[in-house]
Amino acid sequence: MLLIANLAVIALLTICCILFIFRIRQQLNTSIIHTHIIIMVLSVVITLTIGSILGLIYGHDLVSSTVISTILGMAIGLILGQAFNFYVMLSGMVEGIMGGMMGAMIGMMLHHSANWAFFLFLINAIYIIIISLSIITINRDSIKPNHNRLLNSTNVKKSII
Repeated sequence: MLLIANLAVIALLTICCILFIFRIRQQLNTSIIHTHIIIMVLSVVITLTIGSILGLIYGHDLVSSTVISTILGMAIGLILGQAFNFYVMLSGMVEGIMGGMMGAMIGMMLHHSANWAFFLFLINAIYIIIISLSIITINRDSIKPNHNRLLNSTNVKKSII
């Protein structure tokens, strides 16, 4: 039950992240390198987390967890990358496939481990940290400084007088 609830929360956060990317895609579209890096990071981390959880859920059924997480990874990479251009979309799809496959393998290997709950906590912490840092970086880089606002400030006028 914990794994299903965790998967639902990760899915909800992933949907919010995808909606955020689509909302600010014009601001990200200024640099193809930055766009590629952001989509790569998001695709791999999201699909690695989802694949790991699916690997823990399916246990010894590596084929099912790998197929499902690979298809989800390809879809997430496609959705994230299609807002920009073909190269970013292709890269997002391949990185989504890679993260889904790796996550399913890790989850399946840790299924019978006594410390699987610690791993679940760790992969969720990595997910939250990387998604948060990506959003903070996107917001920081998309803010354009307004030099006129600084010059018209009352503090600057008082210090000059």
